[in-house]
Amino acid sequence: MAKINGTCRRNLQSTPKFTQVRAICISRCAVSVPSNIAEGQKRLSNKETVQFTSIALGSLAELQTQLILCNKLYGIGTDVLVDECEQITKMLATLVKSLRARL
Repeated sequence: MAKINGTCRRNLQSTPKFTQVRAICISRCAVSVPSNIAEGQKRLSNKETVQFTSIALGSLAELQTQLILCNKLYGIGTDVLVDECEQITKMLATLVKSLRARL
C-alpha cells in the first residue's frame, strides 16, 4: 500500500488536471487499508479481525475505483496500480475466508 500511495502522490499531483481533492481521497484510501488490517490484527477475537479486514477490503475497492476514475477522467496511467489492488484484494479475501472458517 505504501508503494501505491507513494506512486500516486508522485505521479498524480504533478498532473495539471489532477485535483488536490482526488489526491487526498486516494491517499486516505491507501492509508486506510493497512490501518484497518493492523487494527483488526490487534483485536482479541477472530470476529473483530474479520470485521476490520472486511473494512480494509471496502477501502481497497474505493481506492481501486479512484484509480480507475483517474485513468478515465484524466488519462493517467493507473493500470499497474489497479492490478496491484486486485492482487491485494485476492489476498485479503483469502484471509477473510480463512478467519471465518475459524469462527
